Amino acid sequence: MLNPRHIRRPVMPSSPVLSVDELPYICTASDAARLLRHTASYIVRLCGNGTIPAYKEGNTWLIRRDDLLTYLEQNLNLAAQKRLNQKEDR
Repeated sequence: MLNPRHIRRPVMPSSPVLSVDELPYICTASDAARLLRHTASYIVRLCGNGTIPAYKEGNTWLIRRDDLLTYLEQNLNLAAQKRLNQKEDR
């Protein structure tokens, strides 16, 4: 049986990026995680399944800042649509 002390938990980024201008034009998964406030492993999964357009150089996923902004805008629009649909259902 595993001891709970030995279970590794994802580490959230320590300092979130507050402005897109703080990001380089080509971001790593760690940079994107700081902006989106997710773990780097979650961003890698999104890159791997094509949700976030990215390319891999060696073991590193690289994401264009513009593609990251597009992903962010699409998710904000989806969240807004869900809220509107919930209000209409009431």
